[in-house]
Amino acid sequence: MIVNNLGLKTADGQRLGLRDIAYHVLNQTPEQLKMLQQGNAQTSTARHIGSLYQEIAGLKGALVQMHNQQRFSYSRAAVDQFADSHPRFDELSDLIEQEILLSGGQFDLDTAYRRSELLRPAPHAAQTRTPSAQTRTTDRSISGAPAGPPDNGAGRHSGKPIGRREALENAFRRVNGAL
Repeated sequence: MIVNNLGLKTADGQRLGLRDIAYHVLNQTPEQLKMLQQGNAQTSTARHIGSLYQEIAGLKGALVQMHNQQRFSYSRAAVDQFADSHPRFDELSDLIEQEILLSGGQFDLDTAYRRSELLRPAPHAAQTRTPSAQTRTTDRSISGAPAGPPDNGAGRHSGKPIGRREALENAFRRVNGAL
């Protein structure tokens, strides 16, 4: 039944049956049978090696992806830490990136930051800061201040450009009702 369902045919188009297959197997010499078995074993081994190769390639890809993700996380944490200690980082981020890329990776983050500060100096107002209201020694009155609703940061009075990080922090404060 199985041989019939396979639909095997000879070169001249005649259908093969179980008797034809049995006759073919019985007419093989022991050497021919051994060669056929060796060929089958080699084919099986080659397929097995191929599947192992595919599995190893998949594992290698996953390992490379994990390594890249870990390296990105480490680099991101280092950049965030650097940005926290350098106030103009967000403002200069485009120049910092350009400095690192154009140097071919020869400049570290600190060197690129310093070079970016030279390319885009801070506005004069930011360079000559006055003491904040809490650190001034003179007593000043605010009785002449205009009355009105707080502007929630909409009407910024300083000439300092706002960075992405500061804009996000201000937005979160507004959403949480801190302002």
